[in-house]
Amino acid sequence: MLPFLPISSIILASMLCVFGPVAGLMAIATARPSIELGDIPHRPAAPEFPFEAYFQTRRLSQIQFAPDNRTIYFLRADGHVSNVFALDLATRDMRQITQYEESVAEYFVDPGGRYLITAQDVKGDETFDLYRFNLKSKTVRRLTETAVGDECRICGLSPNGAFVYYTQTRNGQSSVDLWRRDLARGTPRRLLGVDGRVLECEAVSLDGRYLLFGELLGLSERHLGLFDLSTGKAGYIMRVPGENNVEGDFAADGVYFRSAWGSNRFRIWHYPFGSNMPRPVTLPFDKDIDALSLYTEGRVVVVTYRTDLTRRTAVFKGGFDTPQTFGLPLRDI
Repeated sequence: MLPFLPISSIILASMLCVFGPVAGLMAIATARPSIELGDIPHRPAAPEFPFEAYFQTRRLSQIQFAPDNRTIYFLRADGHVSNVFALDLATRDMRQITQYEESVAEYFVDPGGRYLITAQDVKGDETFDLYRFNLKSKTVRRLTETAVGDECRICGLSPNGAFVYYTQTRNGQSSVDLWRRDLARGTPRRLLGVDGRVLECEAVSLDGRYLLFGELLGLSERHLGLFDLSTGKAGYIMRVPGENNVEGDFAADGVYFRSAWGSNRFRIWHYPFGSNMPRPVTLPFDKDIDALSLYTEGRVVVVTYRTDLTRRTAVFKGGFDTPQTFGLPLRDI
């Protein structure tokens, strides 16, 4: 019985017999299969998607009205970074306001329409400082000097535009304090801060008397408080161990915020000025509240909530009795 030999061994032996040892090895080395490829069409190079066009696809953010309500400001990518733009509501003309080489993280418009307060990382080292941009002269003045790796975040401006309120981290962001800066004199003042405490500023009241702030403990506990700017005293609206109180804002009669206290889902709560305790707001639906936004001194409230696996949006005007449709299909409210 003949032993089994692989095909490659049989071909090698045959070529060695026909051509001899040397010529057979040369033939093996130079032999290549012939494959007819036919006509392969030339594939054109894929068009390059320009960097500028990519940034143009980013959505607008942080939309704010000018004091005269004739212009809106917003953040928009200019092809490289995010800068502040303005849109004239009458003519629909859009123009770029700031020309920074590093993105604007956030900004606020002066109530008098004279300047912008911006937060930026101008060196690219994750150090965020505040700057004042003069809307008339286009000049820029640096307001804060934070340590490397620390950051400032804007809370808001006083109604007369004389002060800016903000948070500033220190000690490698292990502590976050509340600050006020006099924009005319440039002098800062720390309002509230203790080593190891992380404070977050939510908003400035409409009359400029209070700051709404949150104190973060871990990842799922957040207390909500008021700082009285006239007396320098702080008090808590909701301070329950293990509860998360988020997204608060001022209305004319008090504070509205989201909290999961006493429930397995987020609800809207109302804290009237001068009261001892907040109370839950009764809505036409009993759903998990996903987001809360207040406009025009709290007369218009936008609520995003979850139903099953979908998100819905309800707009309330002058109370929480019935959502306003504003042209939206009823099934989407």
